[in-house]
Amino acid sequence: MREPSIYMSYITEKEIWPIFITHFKNKNVSQENYFGDINEFLDLCQKDFLKITEKDVDEYYNWLLLKIRQKQMKVTTLQKKMKELHKFSDFIMKNKFQFKEQWKVPLTFDNFFYKYVAKFLSNEEAVKPVSIEDIDKMLEAAQDDLMAYTILVLFCRVGLRSTEVCALKPDDIASAPDGVYLTLRKKKDTRFIPPDVFLILEKYLAYREENEYLFYNRSKRPLNTQYIHLMMRRIAVKADVPEYSAQDLRNVCAGIMYAYGVAPEQVAQQLGITQMHIKRYNNIIDKESIMKKANEMVKIKVLPPE
Repeated sequence: MREPSIYMSYITEKEIWPIFITHFKNKNVSQENYFGDINEFLDLCQKDFLKITEKDVDEYYNWLLLKIRQKQMKVTTLQKKMKELHKFSDFIMKNKFQFKEQWKVPLTFDNFFYKYVAKFLSNEEAVKPVSIEDIDKMLEAAQDDLMAYTILVLFCRVGLRSTEVCALKPDDIASAPDGVYLTLRKKKDTRFIPPDVFLILEKYLAYREENEYLFYNRSKRPLNTQYIHLMMRRIAVKADVPEYSAQDLRNVCAGIMYAYGVAPEQVAQQLGITQMHIKRYNNIIDKESIMKKANEMVKIKVLPPE
């Protein structure tokens, strides 16, 4: 196995890595492959894994693409490397609260590999399952923050992306004969708002102060994705659940729609993606479980915070 990169920190090499490799079935081969690709990435971005940014991942992916164009690498090799880095990054994300004191994972750390890996992972691998119980705990933890509560609901019941939530303005909400819709200006598209979700939006609209944007920070400025990321992290800690991303909750929206028998083309339309990609969300939520809990959970039919 190769020597660790000079940029790999003691924490990454001596504390995170030994725990990560315990799940390998073929320890020798797997360790060598993963360790080699992780350290190749660190050599390129010249920093420890805990300090990487989205830009570092973008540059590494483009570097791999260049090798493919120059016929120095196969596409399958690129996929293997990105999958391995994705799994290592995802492992840190899932366990950082358990080991947060020892690992000291920065607030800015995220699994920046997901957006690339989702392009070629299988349906089962690409979508991280989120239990309805965890959604319920997160909503309960956000009871005292009406804006955060409303945003969570827009993720898991309307299927919005974090960038779409940040760009919303009050007049993007409009009634139609068949219900209430949100207009996404940049995409020139609309999303249906279920009646129970609209009740929460109404409560938030009555609570918020006058502002150009629907959601804003303490300085009255529009939110950004970093704000959303930190908000999700804060709620996850308070709810004592794994740290889910906005994309994870968006997956829940698709899963719930499938569980209730909504046609794939309607699910795709609601999430604003192609029917080819929407199939990966089928069966990510257990249909029998969701129907049993429909009457007792917060929040298959979501309720306004108390």
